[in-house]
Amino acid sequence: MTTPEHAASRFGWAWLALATALALHVTDEALTGFLAVYNPAARTIRSHLPFLPLPTFTFGTWLAGLALGILLLLAFSSAAFRGLWWLALLAYPLGVLMFMNGLGHIAGTVYT
Repeated sequence: MTTPEHAASRFGWAWLALATALALHVTDEALTGFLAVYNPAARTIRSHLPFLPLPTFTFGTWLAGLALGILLLLAFSSAAFRGLWWLALLAYPLGVLMFMNGLGHIAGTVYT
């Protein structure tokens, strides 16, 4: 049987793994010129589907926004290790967002 302390510890380590994976993902995208592919694709998709709110970014704005997000994830890691219920609720939409991002990358790769 899992104790609440063990469950909180597992959630904390999973939260840290997510933050680390996202940091590595952003680093990979920054080093391989992701925005040179994303921005033209976003403009093309918007021209065909104007109801989709796909933004375009400058490198600095994009990187600063993602770095801030990663820092927030790391700042919440102590709450994750304590097993705070509101952070678990936040993890569900974050997980959906990450899943959708992964599907977007896969779809882009298959398409090209």
